[in-house]
Amino acid sequence: MRRSKAISLAAVLGATALVASACGGGSSSGGSTGGGGGKVEIVGAISGTNADALQAQIDALAQETGIDVTFTTIPDFDTVIQTRVQGNNAPDIAIFPQPGVLLDLKDDMVALDDLIDLPTATADMIPGLSTIAQADGKTYGLPISINVKSPVWYPETEFTDAGYQIPADNDALLALTDQIKNDGTPPWCFGFEAGAATGWYVTDWIEQYVLVIGGPDFYDQWTSHQVPFNDPIVKQAAEAFSELILTPGNAVLDPAGMAATPWADALQPLVADPPGCYMARQGTFVIGQFPPEVQADPTAYLGEFLFPKYPGGYEGTAVLGGGDLAAAFTDNEDVKTVMEALFTPTWGEVWAAQPNSEFISAYSTFDASKYNSAIMGDLAPAIAAADAFRFDGSDLMPGQVGSGSFWTEMTAWVTGQEDLDTALQNIENTWPTS
Repeated sequence: MRRSKAISLAAVLGATALVASACGGGSSSGGSTGGGGGKVEIVGAISGTNADALQAQIDALAQETGIDVTFTTIPDFDTVIQTRVQGNNAPDIAIFPQPGVLLDLKDDMVALDDLIDLPTATADMIPGLSTIAQADGKTYGLPISINVKSPVWYPETEFTDAGYQIPADNDALLALTDQIKNDGTPPWCFGFEAGAATGWYVTDWIEQYVLVIGGPDFYDQWTSHQVPFNDPIVKQAAEAFSELILTPGNAVLDPAGMAATPWADALQPLVADPPGCYMARQGTFVIGQFPPEVQADPTAYLGEFLFPKYPGGYEGTAVLGGGDLAAAFTDNEDVKTVMEALFTPTWGEVWAAQPNSEFISAYSTFDASKYNSAIMGDLAPAIAAADAFRFDGSDLMPGQVGSGSFWTEMTAWVTGQEDLDTALQNIENTWPTS
């Protein structure tokens, strides 16, 4: 689940005009040949300061290729992109935050196998990224940037001064949690109210534990329903989350407070003076939720480590995250040129260098010195060295599960309205049969 950002009025009006227009530059017919005329339209859900950073990269691409490449942020992306495709007004390229929505439109797309040199484009990608948007033996989208949800953030100075050590595995993480609690401070910041999306932060935790306990192969089976949603490993993952976060005294808020407190607000004690908690697990986008002084120099306030391994679980390093996946609706030489540029280890160097950029490359060979952010520059090599990267599970699952029953049932369980077995069975019962 991605957090929402404010959308400018210009973007709203622009998107509205695009939907109303019946004569867009793109073709919604997969495999069609359009006369690009030196213009390529890209739309996506990326917004705010990160959209400004992306725009700098798009401008550099346009200058390099001589193609008039435009990028527009559109609000309510899922609805608008489907409306445009159905109205025969698809953009040339769309950037999707959710693979499931992308694949829903695959019949109107140009398979990347037929558009670019796919083996070259994916050769240096972090393991697990090249297969996110595949169906029927074809690849329809690839990530142009990723975000990572596996970091555990901590107030570095106070954490170090207290003598706390970065844990090597989940047992050590539990021991550290007890140590901090015994020292008089709640170890964890955690709240998960998010309006209609309440519950996504809980599901991210469950997904993290499924990944480190069951490993990437089991994770793939679970997110594609090759095993029941309520498989024993999933129950074990939920119980591990409960032991770490829901044990009384382990978090600043009790379960009722967690469900009632906006997730970003619940993280603020992490950067208070003195800290009101000592750990919070959240995506790399969390920096943008902290006060301006923290955003300006996050390394002065925060350290981070990747979520540790689980004893008896997956032996490799597995990272959970999300990303922005590009897909093409038009087949012509201009679109091919742009798509080939998006999928190279040097793509994003301008984007990464911008202030407040959230960009992390999908390529293990990306030059980490190009990151403007010291946090991203520190995390990126660790991510690139991981044995597996897996996409946010709720974004991979059918909508009625991933952004439906999974969110609501985990909320009901955390707040004590249902027991765990009932919640997991209820989710399993909502999985579509066809």
